[in-house]
Amino acid sequence: MDSDANRTGLSVPFLPTDLAEELGAVRLTQLALESVLEEDVASGEFRAGPGLQCHQHRMLLTLMSYAYARGVFGSEEIQERVRTDGDLRYLCAREFPEAESLRLFRRREWARLNRTLIRLLERFVRIRRPDWPGDVALEAVARMERAAAADSLALDY
Repeated sequence: MDSDANRTGLSVPFLPTDLAEELGAVRLTQLALESVLEEDVASGEFRAGPGLQCHQHRMLLTLMSYAYARGVFGSEEIQERVRTDGDLRYLCAREFPEAESLRLFRRREWARLNRTLIRLLERFVRIRRPDWPGDVALEAVARMERAAAADSLALDY
């Protein structure tokens, strides 16, 4: 089990970086889809800006919460892996969101994405780690912050 002692010097337990290693990619995909269905999201498209593609809100929520549950945090890495990873490609319905759209979606929809990720992590904990002493909300925020840090670092280069 990962521990945030490695991340922050504290002793609060964290979940494994890639939840699919314990649960399987197919089951994790189901949890991501279920978690997004509970979120109140207007049907419609998200457009990050002029010249960028439109993408369905639900698809982006599912794709990003699943990626964060797999330990894929950077928007550029998600963009690349959507083209090579069958599970990610399935979740985005063979659309290929650009890293910039993913970054802006995470910023603008932070609260929704965080709630979706919390629900996904809660489901994982109920199934695989019912006695886990950690805080699911803290775990979700840590993953969201890792995504923001990965994107900030990528933009620095």
